[in-house]
Amino acid sequence: MPKEMGLKNSHRAIGYFISFTLAGYSLMFGFKRMISTPTLETRMMVLGMEFLLIYLVVRLFYGNPFKPAKSAPYLESLRHVLGLLLIGYVPPVIAIIVTGPQNIFQDAKPPFVDTWSPLILAFALIYWGVTGVMVAYFYHAVTYDLFSKLSRPLGILGATALVAINYNFPLLSNYWNIWDILFFGFVFAYSYSANRNPTALAGAYLLSEVPLWWCILAPMGAPALAAYFFGRFSISLVALLSLLKNQPKLAKEL
Repeated sequence: MPKEMGLKNSHRAIGYFISFTLAGYSLMFGFKRMISTPTLETRMMVLGMEFLLIYLVVRLFYGNPFKPAKSAPYLESLRHVLGLLLIGYVPPVIAIIVTGPQNIFQDAKPPFVDTWSPLILAFALIYWGVTGVMVAYFYHAVTYDLFSKLSRPLGILGATALVAINYNFPLLSNYWNIWDILFFGFVFAYSYSANRNPTALAGAYLLSEVPLWWCILAPMGAPALAAYFFGRFSISLVALLSLLKNQPKLAKEL
């Protein structure tokens, strides 16, 4: 790679990382200063503003993030990322076996939800649906594609770091969720580097987002949510076994 092109690529990647972070934190800082107790409508409005703001940053540094690109097939890519998520799906299953489903049902409830209603369900489907698109395309696909022009490890590191610093806005909230960093961050970044299929990441995100499934299953109670945890664990286990059987190279990497 010519030196000038390498510098241009690094400037673009770093510029995207910084602009993404500043845009998101500026919006969230203003939001927290103006509104102390946000409603569902306010949360939706802020998410929409965040999506549009980050989308403008994407267009500036990258171009159209939704333009079809060469990638592995969707089901193959989804199998890959779900297989890698298996270890992250184990703790809730153990917790249910040890303490019963009621405790994890209470822990899974979004903190801003008092009681379930059809409005909560509609909110959850839209809110985490939009967030899944952002995680798959803006956090991972764009970031990896920009940094991987320098090297694949930098692509994985760049996407993981962007998630660690921006997902849940931990520099403002002081909420550093290790699960999110390891799985929505590193595992997603690694899987994308192997398959380049952001729609598979979006699918895995929706399957993994526990507050979303609480909002879907809450009317049916703790046993239904427990079945969800066991179900996604089983799906992930089958995916991993299939990967190890059909991809010997992956078995060696793991």
